[in-house]
Amino acid sequence: PGGELPEVIRVSLPQGSDWRQAKLHAYVAVFNSLLEKLASEGKRRDLAILCARGDGKSFEAKWARDALAMLGVPVHDQIDGEARDAAVPDGRVRLATIHSSRGIEASRVVILDFANGVSSAEAHTRNSRIMSHIALSRGQLGTTIVAVEDSANPHLTFIEELIKAYKAEE
Repeated sequence: PGGELPEVIRVSLPQGSDWRQAKLHAYVAVFNSLLEKLASEGKRRDLAILCARGDGKSFEAKWARDALAMLGVPVHDQIDGEARDAAVPDGRVRLATIHSSRGIEASRVVILDFANGVSSAEAHTRNSRIMSHIALSRGQLGTTIVAVEDSANPHLTFIEELIKAYKAEE
């Protein structure tokens, strides 16, 4: 209620070894845009970045940390251990997994690696619709999903179709 429709940003990655740098720079651009939007809304750095999988299963959290470091933005990392249950200090961006995002909220949320599924754990894969709903409902003002251009995840496709249908009705 009162928030924007989710936005899906499809990132085109080059062939070869440059795709990692392209993805990192895409994250920098998305994070910078959302941080600027938050600042204009008076919600400085009230951003949560949700990764579908933890560090052992994916590099998304590392790339998110690196992108935020390039922007000079401090991170409250709830993926790796100790900070998991701690409150987010002012001026920090929250980094968490989709699975651990239940109960948290932020003005704006970015979901990374959503196209590869919401979790690598077998029990979570079976509940991916529920996990998708949890991730999509964390943002008070808006949610942005970043996915690789050629991704064909059925949950992502469903979200894109809903957005398109909603816009057609407006």
